[in-house]
Amino acid sequence: MRAPSRVVLCLLALSLLLGACANDEPEAPAYKTFTSDEGKFSAQFPGTPKREARTETAGDIKLNLVHYSVDNGNEAVSVSFIDYPDAVAAQDPKALLNEVADGAASAADGNVKGANSELKSKTPTTFQGHEAIDFEVDIEKRKLAARAVLVGTRMYLMQVVSEPEVESTTYEKLTSSFKLI
Repeated sequence: MRAPSRVVLCLLALSLLLGACANDEPEAPAYKTFTSDEGKFSAQFPGTPKREARTETAGDIKLNLVHYSVDNGNEAVSVSFIDYPDAVAAQDPKALLNEVADGAASAADGNVKGANSELKSKTPTTFQGHEAIDFEVDIEKRKLAARAVLVGTRMYLMQVVSEPEVESTTYEKLTSSFKLI
């Protein structure tokens, strides 16, 4: 089934683009717990996240992507989620998550003009009993640390995009504070 693979790559690419770092003057972040009743999660963000929603079409499948993000200049933090149709969610969860990690670099190449990207690592794991994968991608002048978690038909994507020289504990704070509600 090729359409679901393209769906995953398309949504990951959108998520990567929404999380791009753009500000010149970063401020010291104040971490706050944010709860999304809609997304059925809570997590600590370095500020108040902005909500963005998009509907994407992959073949004849319409998908709603919801993205919460905070951009503090040299670091962008986000949690996204999408509800897949049963046909996509019925695929092998490990294979679906593996495609997300493998597709991250090629999605960035195709959607950030002139960017070169490389998948640096991927590690299958679990999160609260659900299949998950942690992965890192170098994207030109940025680095991406991400965790994708499949919970039933819902895919969550936690990510931090930063300048290469940024050393922080934001990714660890995000992933350790993320809770399903």
